[in-house]
Amino acid sequence: MTFLVLYLSREGILQSLDVTALAGFFSVPPETIIPLTVYVASPKAGITLLGPLIQNGGISETKAIMVLMLGSLFMLPFYSLRSLLPNYTGVFGMRLGLTLVIFSTSISMLVRMSVLVALLIAT
Repeated sequence: MTFLVLYLSREGILQSLDVTALAGFFSVPPETIIPLTVYVASPKAGITLLGPLIQNGGISETKAIMVLMLGSLFMLPFYSLRSLLPNYTGVFGMRLGLTLVIFSTSISMLVRMSVLVALLIAT
């Protein structure tokens, strides 16, 4: 997945998407939307794309943290369905496993949302 995402990015396919409205909605620079969407699919590839923006001075470290928090907020439900749900239901049974995944994912998303809101207020 990382290879595919990096290849599509290098070929310019991901950059051709018009996502300026989405960037304005979340108060992040438009150039970070591609690394953000890539991060949801593959965190390693998203961080790889975000690194040069930080090094070139295109975005600040605070904005980079905001982008990563936002990306992890979107990634968490997919991760929970893909990894936690099969593990928890296999160990604890369907009802308790599903309940644990829902509560765990909700608490994690709430914490990440709180940090993101704190960063938005601080900037």
